[in-house]
Amino acid sequence: MHPYGCLLLMLALIATPIALAVTIEGQVLRDDTGAALVSADVRVARQGERLLAAHLETDRDGRFRAEDLPEGRYVLTIGKPSFQDVALELPVDAGPIQVRLIRLASISGTVRARDGSLLANARVYAMERTRSGSIRELNMAAASAFSKADGSYQLRGLPPGNYVLAMGMQGNNRSMGAMYPDNRSPRIFELKGGEVIDRCDFVAETGEVFKVSGKVAIPEHLAKTRVPSGPPGATMDARFSVGLAPVDQPMLQVAWTRTEPDGSFEFPAVPWGSYELFAAGPVIGFSFRGSMLAGDGALAFGRMPVQVTADVRDLAVQVQPPRTVRLQWIPGRASIADCPKTLAVRLTALEARGSDLTRLVSLPLGDVVTVENLAPTRYQVETASAAAVCSVLGAAELNLRNGQPDEPVTVEAAGHGSLAGEVLDRLPGGIYEVALLPLGVAAGEAMTLQTVDAQGKFRFAKLRPGRYGVAIRLQHGGGYSEGVGERTAGLVSSITEVEVLGGNVEMLLHAPVAEGTANR
Repeated sequence: MHPYGCLLLMLALIATPIALAVTIEGQVLRDDTGAALVSADVRVARQGERLLAAHLETDRDGRFRAEDLPEGRYVLTIGKPSFQDVALELPVDAGPIQVRLIRLASISGTVRARDGSLLANARVYAMERTRSGSIRELNMAAASAFSKADGSYQLRGLPPGNYVLAMGMQGNNRSMGAMYPDNRSPRIFELKGGEVIDRCDFVAETGEVFKVSGKVAIPEHLAKTRVPSGPPGATMDARFSVGLAPVDQPMLQVAWTRTEPDGSFEFPAVPWGSYELFAAGPVIGFSFRGSMLAGDGALAFGRMPVQVTADVRDLAVQVQPPRTVRLQWIPGRASIADCPKTLAVRLTALEARGSDLTRLVSLPLGDVVTVENLAPTRYQVETASAAAVCSVLGAAELNLRNGQPDEPVTVEAAGHGSLAGEVLDRLPGGIYEVALLPLGVAAGEAMTLQTVDAQGKFRFAKLRPGRYGVAIRLQHGGGYSEGVGERTAGLVSSITEVEVLGGNVEMLLHAPVAEGTANR
């Protein structure tokens, strides 16, 4: 080669940046015990890229290592059955990391009849108790299970949070429901991670029970309804759904049934108490939430109070036309740059009416959309998908109990927000970790971890509007011996609930100071 050619080649090599190889390594442990987690799934992706850069499993010591990765920022997603998934953003200069997974909780027991016989196919489900004290059902597979032939049930995979346990029993067009241990004073399960709670036994129809019967005045124009999946024009006698819910627990479905074609109905065993009776129809089938309403025609709804202290007969239930509302979504206080042109929302009834009243509605930005055939009840307006990049802000509620609004109802939505804060009262030399846990509609999604910087600061960016639980743990150091440091390592010893409504939310946290505790 010509000597000038060698010189030019050397200069080119010097001028060309050399891509540095990145190694990502670490260890995955149980949060409550510090034990190594074997065969945990570790997915490594370069930030902004969909394809995985590495897909690993931890070894018998809980360790993993990915070598020769292109330079850049990476996101790790770590999971294992029965544990809360974790998503972790790594800085460019990240050294070996340690990640602790929170074990998901389980609740088990049996369902029995009053005579002691074991009941199969009873649906047991965990309902979320929010910060305001309201109780509502979760849209999460782990929060529901059916009892087996021996009456046993088990809810597995419950993330940290506050729950109430409920049971619904279907059969012969009827249903019975109860909270654990009873409707008047349901137990609040405050789950912090990894609890195994057993012997939560339900007894259907506890205490003295009574018959409740009556008749729904089915309007003449609704006396016939289409045959589901039948030939065009095929009709059948219409039936209505009738449900009972306690006045003080409107989300608990104590009983439901279908009427006969003449509108008559009977509940054979209703516990003593104050109820609201709901009627809706025509119905065409069943779901686990109750009867399915005919969705392609006119509907009618009714409600009345019922006091059950003895047998109740000859109830006359009148029905009214459905409600109509006009919805319009507008930009929230935060940017809508991430939002699509159409927002998909779900209207979820906040009262158990013996019928599945859930409605999905698409709202183009700025347009007014008319929604018909709504029940005279309270609806929660929420984003239809937890994976949406644009979300309804706050606890938006639509109250149609006493009528329908004349003007369009605005739904405020926004794109991503952020949560930033500072950890106070830190121990000198201590390294702290903050966890962000999705709650509410996003419950069960991956938890995000972040190490607090030297100034005690942390910041979670690109958060969908919604409710989150924030927890902190002493990772290691800070003047404690290694043994004490391990004992104080439990991450979700205390959860502070916060709501992100777009924009930036600021908060202060106090560092954990003793075994198994964390001050807010």
